[in-house]
Amino acid sequence: MPALLAEHPALLVQGPRAVGKSTTARRYADVVVQLDRPGEAAAFALDPDAALARHAAGGVVLLDEWQEVPEALWAVKRAVDAGAPPGSFVLTGSVRPRSETPLPTFGRIASVTMWPATQGEINRRPGTSPTPILDSLTADGPAAWVASPGWDHARFAEAIVRGGFPPVAFNSQRSTSWFAALADDVVSVTKRLSPRLATDRFESWLSAAALASAQIPALVTLLETVGVNRRTGDRYDEILTDLLLLDLVPAFSSNRLKRLARSPKRYLTDSGLAAHLIGVDAEDLLSDVGLLGSLLDTWVVMQIRAEIPFAGRTRLHHLRTTNGREIDLVIEHRRRVYAVEITAQSDPRKSRKAAHLIRMRDELGSSFARGVLLYAGHQAAEIDDRIVAVPLSSIFQSAHH
Repeated sequence: MPALLAEHPALLVQGPRAVGKSTTARRYADVVVQLDRPGEAAAFALDPDAALARHAAGGVVLLDEWQEVPEALWAVKRAVDAGAPPGSFVLTGSVRPRSETPLPTFGRIASVTMWPATQGEINRRPGTSPTPILDSLTADGPAAWVASPGWDHARFAEAIVRGGFPPVAFNSQRSTSWFAALADDVVSVTKRLSPRLATDRFESWLSAAALASAQIPALVTLLETVGVNRRTGDRYDEILTDLLLLDLVPAFSSNRLKRLARSPKRYLTDSGLAAHLIGVDAEDLLSDVGLLGSLLDTWVVMQIRAEIPFAGRTRLHHLRTTNGREIDLVIEHRRRVYAVEITAQSDPRKSRKAAHLIRMRDELGSSFARGVLLYAGHQAAEIDDRIVAVPLSSIFQSAHH
C-alpha cells in the first residue's frame, strides 16, 4: 500500500467484508471518515466536494465504506483532476464498483483488492515473510519445494474450515458464531442493494454456491435447486461477485485443445465460509473424500488468488473438455502456462490427475511451462518431463527477511 500511495493521488482498497481493509488503511491515514455513520454520510451526500475539502486539509483522508455514499467517489475524482498530490485519499469498500455504472476510477484512482489471509500469512513468524506461491509453483526443480512439518489430513481439514478471515484465522476461539454473523450481515447488505430481494431464496442460493464451490455445475441445476429463474440466479451471482464472495474463474482456451467447455468454475472466495454454509466441520471433511477434495481446491485457489493483484500479467483459468477431462487450475503467468491439479491423496502415484497434466503438456507443446500435482504428502518428486508432484504444505513456507 505505501508504494501505491506514493505513486497515486487516490487508492481504492476493495475486498470482502471483514478482511481487514479498514484496519490496514487506518495505518496510513491522518483523517478517517466513516461513511457508514449517518452523520458523516449526510455531510457527503449534501455536498461531497465541500465535505472532502474540509477533511483534506488534515492530511491523508480515508473514506471508509465509500459505497454508502457513492457521490464521494466523484468528489475524489474532481479533487484529483484539480491536482491533488500522491497519497491524498484512500477509499475502502466491501462492494466492487459495478462495471456498467460509469464511475470515475479509470486513470484517476488506483485500486487493489484485499482477499482473506493466506496460510503463509497466518503461519508467519516474526522476522519472516511468506514466500510467494507463484514463485514456488514456477520454481526450477523439486529441491525448491520443501514441505512444512506436521501437516497431515487433519491439519489441512482444520485450515480449510477456519479459512482466512482474520477474526477467525488468527483467533482459535471464534468460528461458527462468527461465520453465522457474517452470513447474516451479507444478507442484510444484499437487502440494501436489492430491496425487493427474496431473503430466503438468496440464502438458499448462497448455500448452493458453497456446495458448488470448485465445481462447474450446470446453471439449470442451481436454478432448480433454489427454485428461481435464470434472471434471478444471474442477479444473485452478480451480487455475490460484487461483494467479492464469489469468484467465477473463466475457462481456458487454446486452438491446440479441442472440445473445450466454456462454463466458468465457481468458487466461494473463503473456504471457511463455504464450510460453514454447507454445515461441516473438520471431522466431517475427513469422512467425506469428495467434499474434502472440493473444499481443498477452494482453499488452494484462495491462497493463489490473494497474490494475483501483485503478481503482474497473471490470470487464473480452469480447463474442462466436453468429454469430462479437467485441469483444476490453469495459470497464465508472464505469458507461460502452468497447469495445477489438486488432490487430497498422500501418495501421488495413486492419483490419476498426473495423466491429465501429461496430456495437456503433449497437446500444448512448448507453450506449456510446467504441470504441478499438489498433493497432501511430504516429498517433491519429478513425475515426467515438466511434470512435478509438490507437497501442498510447501506452498506456504516462509522465508527470513
